[in-house]
Amino acid sequence: MSAPTPAVRKATVTRDQFRCVLCGATTALEWNHRAAVGMGGSKHRPGAVEGVMLCTRCNTDIESVADLMKLALSYGVKIRKWADPVKVPVFYPHEHQWFRLEGLDRHPITAVVALDMMHDVYGDEYFEWRAA
Repeated sequence: MSAPTPAVRKATVTRDQFRCVLCGATTALEWNHRAAVGMGGSKHRPGAVEGVMLCTRCNTDIESVADLMKLALSYGVKIRKWADPVKVPVFYPHEHQWFRLEGLDRHPITAVVALDMMHDVYGDEYFEWRAA
């Protein structure tokens, strides 16, 4: 998968309110693919719904600590490669709020709606991540 365009990066950082979606940091922000991209050569340019803003520390920690990857999956910050990013909501812990991402926008949803959406996508595996 290719890198996002400058316009998508700008839209994503604006949507995420110039903060890391996990810790709320406002510095050292990076556009992060929600789905693992590996070393592929895809020409697909990701849209804003396919990424979130993370600070360098959160990004590094998620990629290097297994339990934090489970947390990132349970928050929708990371998604399985096969999952549709539109169907996976994102929890912003520093705001204590779940959001459904749609294009360049985010829409607040209740925790119950988020739970239903996550279970629809991942089944009981989602509950295993939450228990970790």
